[in-house]
Amino acid sequence: MNRDGTNRQILTEEGWGAQWSPNGKRFAFLNIADDGIELWVGETKSGKAHRIPDLKVNPILGSELIWMPDQRTLLVKRIPKSRGAEPRSERDWI
Repeated sequence: MNRDGTNRQILTEEGWGAQWSPNGKRFAFLNIADDGIELWVGETKSGKAHRIPDLKVNPILGSELIWMPDQRTLLVKRIPKSRGAEPRSERDWI
């Protein structure tokens, strides 16, 4: 970025790159946090992004998020808030 704030570039980790809305005005990306995978959404014009609160993403089997036709809404595979803790060992599954 230049000193005057022009020429901003949005950088994301390889493999967790931004998914752009079809019109290019918005982007979404995932962030691995200590308590799960967070969803962040931003605007291209400002380069600013914010975390979607109270939402943890389920990354199993890919396609975690898809932009909807209105280009403002995301379809997200989320982890239900009511889900219990993960099993501590294989014996807990039985």
